[in-house]
Amino acid sequence: MFKTHESVGVDFLGQHGDGYRHWRLVERDLNQVWFHLTVSFQESGKTRVKSVFPNDVAILAHLVSQADEEIDVLCVQAVLPPHVTGKNRWVMIPLTLLEVAHTKTGEPVNIFHAEDGETFSDPPLPPKLLLSLDDRKTLYFKSPLRQS
Repeated sequence: MFKTHESVGVDFLGQHGDGYRHWRLVERDLNQVWFHLTVSFQESGKTRVKSVFPNDVAILAHLVSQADEEIDVLCVQAVLPPHVTGKNRWVMIPLTLLEVAHTKTGEPVNIFHAEDGETFSDPPLPPKLLLSLDDRKTLYFKSPLRQS
């Protein structure tokens, strides 16, 4: 989840529609994976591009499932915390594939396949254990025709 303080709100006099607010700053206290999703769509005869930031895999999967001839998913990037990558900082990686699998005890494992060939999981698991997971379900697959 992202949070903001009302003091960083910007008033555009309803320029972007009722119910929307703009913020100069957002915060995130959770140390969990989130996503940067870029989509294009038609509005008033023009192609628009928008970025949205799903908070978790379930919301991302829902948004990606809504893609059709009117909404095109251009890019999905996972923003991974240090405990997932083993690095000392957050990393944003473009995805080619996102899967969910389950351990033998039924615990869900999200598997992130990056464009550069790296694979990460949440919770982090050794590569040998990742390969042994069954019951994989694809939540996102980047078409080989799609260029970043």
